[in-house]
Amino acid sequence: MPKYLWIFSIVIATEAWSRNLADPVYIEPFDRGAGGTVLTRASREGILFGNPALLGLGKSWLRWGGLQTTIKPSGDIDKIQSALNSDVASSGTGTTNLQDEGGTQVDISQLEALDLGIGTELTISILNQNGGGGIFVDGGAYLRYDSFGDTGIPGARIAVDAIGGAALSGAFSPLRWLHLGATQKFLYGVEKNLFITPFNAEDAIAEAQDVSSYGQGTGTDVGALIYLKDFTVDYSLGLTVKNLTPVKFTDNRYPTLPQTKNIGLGVTLHTEGNAIHFSGELHDVDGNSGESLARRLHLGVRFLLWQTLGVSAGVYHNKPSYGLKLDLLLIKIGLSSYYRVVGFGSNSFERPEYTITFSVGI
Repeated sequence: MPKYLWIFSIVIATEAWSRNLADPVYIEPFDRGAGGTVLTRASREGILFGNPALLGLGKSWLRWGGLQTTIKPSGDIDKIQSALNSDVASSGTGTTNLQDEGGTQVDISQLEALDLGIGTELTISILNQNGGGGIFVDGGAYLRYDSFGDTGIPGARIAVDAIGGAALSGAFSPLRWLHLGATQKFLYGVEKNLFITPFNAEDAIAEAQDVSSYGQGTGTDVGALIYLKDFTVDYSLGLTVKNLTPVKFTDNRYPTLPQTKNIGLGVTLHTEGNAIHFSGELHDVDGNSGESLARRLHLGVRFLLWQTLGVSAGVYHNKPSYGLKLDLLLIKIGLSSYYRVVGFGSNSFERPEYTITFSVGI
């Protein structure tokens, strides 16, 4: 007789920074370290956006309950250090000079090294084998100096990209090896790319204040997981369709989220308390997002030792990524490193991002 397992969850989420439109709207930091692979294994509330069918694998009554906070500095550390050590003011021998009110020539070329950002995440959530819920908040801003700008005038580029909302997920298992799930998303988003110079500062600040006005949209994801379990080796196949109908935001405040079909394979070697999970995924099989094949291909490996230490590595957006987490009963600590895109279209560029995560829960 088939065993049915119904799970319903609701999550409030907001995600800052720009994103690869082939990706889910949220990926947990440790999973980003594992190459952004989420179709055959995902962490905590990341399951709801990665593949809701993974909920059907839950065995314990309480899977997770607690608070997680993350700090996300970003930028090229070597460039930032170089800028801090450089002598910005000079007698005018640099290649890029401005004249201050006293007539002194100031070399600002070294400011091109300023390429940084900061973000924070906060989650409060609870998940068990029958359902769960949580609150997720993520915010940040990114700053980059441009010595030539759009019209030859030096200035600062500021990128703000935020998307958030609520998700309601459900899953059931019609067969022991087959799990199905769905997520309904209620989203809001805003995206801004500002260029500020001494001549347009007031207008740019007024435009920046408009960030509080966001567009709204809804989307539906469905997922399936085939999970074949053995004594020491498990095999899994994950399939999802994100945004059955493309998510269009009111007032065009945020780029449309396209429909994406995704497929992933996973192999897990395990003992009683240790496991190594290998995964390979192709996001957006049809290429509706416009992303290149290299940026849609994700590879990852997770080492889970003694249910205490986790190490992840992978290829995320065609760049190396790494993650580390330590589970000390009620306290969990995590670190991740990966590359991410800022801005959209011709104003987009990649830069490294780092996360420092601290969790309290069970």
